[in-house]
Amino acid sequence: MKDILALRKERAEKVDKLAAVLTEIGDGDPTEDQAKAFSDVEAEIKSLDGQIDRAETLEAAKAKSAVPVKDEAAPFTVERDANGLPRIVQVESDQNIKGATFGKFVRAIAAGGGQKSGATAAAASLYGESHPVTKALAASIGSAGGFLVPATYSNEVIELLRAQAVVRRAGARSMPMQGTLLVPRITAGTSASYVGENNPIGKTGMTFGQIQLNARKLAAVVPISNDLLRANGPAADGIVASDIVSGMALTEDSAFLRGDGTGNAPKGIYHWIVAANRQATAGTTLANIETDIRFCLNSLLGNNVRMLSPGWIMPPRSRVYLQFLRDANGMLAFPEVSQGQLKGYPIYESNVVPANLGSGGNEAEMYLCDMADAVIGEESGIELMVSDTAAYNDGSTVVAAFSQDQTVVRAIARHDFCLRHDRSAAIVTGITWGA
Repeated sequence: MKDILALRKERAEKVDKLAAVLTEIGDGDPTEDQAKAFSDVEAEIKSLDGQIDRAETLEAAKAKSAVPVKDEAAPFTVERDANGLPRIVQVESDQNIKGATFGKFVRAIAAGGGQKSGATAAAASLYGESHPVTKALAASIGSAGGFLVPATYSNEVIELLRAQAVVRRAGARSMPMQGTLLVPRITAGTSASYVGENNPIGKTGMTFGQIQLNARKLAAVVPISNDLLRANGPAADGIVASDIVSGMALTEDSAFLRGDGTGNAPKGIYHWIVAANRQATAGTTLANIETDIRFCLNSLLGNNVRMLSPGWIMPPRSRVYLQFLRDANGMLAFPEVSQGQLKGYPIYESNVVPANLGSGGNEAEMYLCDMADAVIGEESGIELMVSDTAAYNDGSTVVAAFSQDQTVVRAIARHDFCLRHDRSAAIVTGITWGA
């Protein structure tokens, strides 16, 4: 089996080939050869998707079944157990702290005062001349004068984002892009009919379309305690990375869910779907809630959405209300919610989903989306700049980092979002049950 990176690279090449076929077709009807070329490449992409899914499943299974062993090359210390007998204890290392390498970049840049030469020297002093972070800092400079973290290490941030950002966690697919990305889609499928013997087969064809994603700049400004930056050990590196990721995840989720696509932000699920798939809640009774749920299910299933990776997205208050809601007989109305499921599909909760909408400030929303049709186009690398004299707004006032003994980190990522089919999600608005 090919490794995951090779499969993803091959898939990206097939997508480019598919885009070339669409460009050749243009606005007219495809020829028989063009339709076949499109179908062949589409089949190859689907095959690669299956291989990638299987490879990821195997990788996850191996990770779960792995047995920890002591790395003889890693630092260790000798401790004594309850009986006074000596034992070797391996100290924590970068390998078991998520985001540790990315955190090293931030700490080295901060220690170097935000200057390239200073950051490189600081990394050499902290981690050694031959450490990958030292070499990367010496070779990398961002487009805005900051430091460009190579894709190899910024992937750590993507994995952390996947755990914290609800749209990624729910299964949105990530695709590499450089400035723009054309995402192909079929807007109407091939038709078919029964014909008699020796009768001509009627004309059949597909309607094609494509969505162009454009790299949009997400800039997160995150203050970090200098005491933390001065701390030693992979744990501190991981915390630094996590702080930055948290700031990016909230903004990203807000855009991917409800962004209207104006200005510089991506367009989110709310605005990608057709109006018919967005409806106000039926009310607050159990029967009303069941009506809301049926609306979401029918909106997708009734429009032949594939339901490859469907999931509910809702604020915590809605999930908690459903979990404890009882019917007229005192039985739990939705017992499966305690297992993180609703009508057989997983629930993903996030406070990024609004629960303070409407005139009363207490209305929420509930989403059902086939995340297999949600695509995130991402440029590789994350750009970092740091300052210990910058000021930032904490939501209510301007804070000077210098007076708080903090360092402000600005992380810039470039990406865009789309929903490949405008009926792959349904939204219930104006929800007050649970308020």
